[in-house]
Amino acid sequence: MWRLVKTSGFIRGATAAFAFLGLAPNLVPYATLDLASGVHAVIVGWNTIMAGIAQWLGLPDIPTDILNAAVIALAIGPAWALSILVSEWGMHKGLVQNAAFWTRATVALLESGLYAVMVVSIRPHDPFFYAGLISLVIMLIRAMVALPSWRSGFLTALGFLVVVEGVYLASTETVQAAFDGFVCERQSASAPRCEAGLK
Repeated sequence: MWRLVKTSGFIRGATAAFAFLGLAPNLVPYATLDLASGVHAVIVGWNTIMAGIAQWLGLPDIPTDILNAAVIALAIGPAWALSILVSEWGMHKGLVQNAAFWTRATVALLESGLYAVMVVSIRPHDPFFYAGLISLVIMLIRAMVALPSWRSGFLTALGFLVVVEGVYLASTETVQAAFDGFVCERQSASAPRCEAGLK
């Protein structure tokens, strides 16, 4: 069990999220649900945040789609290209082998940006959108297999966001109403929420 926790970034991220939601209200003047709502606002308003960052950097005319593609490219491409350079440096002889080596490193550097641009710049009704989306997903899977450090960071962040977003969604009126409808309609239900509703 310890080995699974040690190697799984998703579990570490989820555990960190629970610890964050439990500890943070003692340190900052916000309730747990307020903190979860803040994370949700960041997720939903990511494009607005990216536009603000672009304006702060003096790049207000660049579309947020292109900025998102650049973030994906910078998050994956350089690390992937560097891993190829480090693992194969000095192993090739001759013009053809070295050309192939540098081509692989260059493709690794640029392909994440290419696929990201395809996804964000082509609309869903275009056939190339789905080709780019499938290519991007395949590339993400390949990156997680080839880059253990990147995979661990990605899964840790994903685990954290899933738990915090889950707490936020569980606190919404729609989910609470669905819960009450499912639980309280059963005659054997004696949940405190149901009893409070009957009074």
